[in-house]
Amino acid sequence: MRMIASLLLAIAAGSATGSDVLSKLTFPIGEHVAYVERQANTMLKAPTAQEGTLWIEPNGDMVMSVEQPFTEIRRLNGTHVSVERFKDDRSRTRRAKLRANKPSHLVLLAITALLSGNTPWLFRHFEAREEISTMGWTVDLIPLDAGVRKKLEYIRLSGLETQLHRLHAHRGEGRWTELTIRP
Repeated sequence: MRMIASLLLAIAAGSATGSDVLSKLTFPIGEHVAYVERQANTMLKAPTAQEGTLWIEPNGDMVMSVEQPFTEIRRLNGTHVSVERFKDDRSRTRRAKLRANKPSHLVLLAITALLSGNTPWLFRHFEAREEISTMGWTVDLIPLDAGVRKKLEYIRLSGLETQLHRLHAHRGEGRWTELTIRP
């Protein structure tokens, strides 16, 4: 409660920064939270949507369980991602090493860093630009790496007090991914 009060005081005084907001985000370990993920790109006629739950395990892994329109479990452990897709009582698992110089990987790494409270990692890879008011906050994370910035223009985070509500990764040319966390 003291964190929320200090953040609200800083916002009211106009002295809160993106770093203040991100460092005070809360996401309890083990708490399962519903989310909707939407994606758009130039090859799709309309954005796609997936629904599921996500959580941070005690060992720091982020798990996203997709429940609609298919069943899939994504596990991010900081350096690797594994995706297990279930179909017709069978499963298939793919694994990949995550690299901060790949835009799609950087988005996954940023989500994990945000939810696990690893703000130092975020500021090693992004510049933060914030818009903060008593009605909520928005922080744009702009990749520091110019090569990454060609394929990932920014990640826009928005929320209220210490809660993240939406993450929007804009890749340019009609390509984006948006993750909305439902309370």
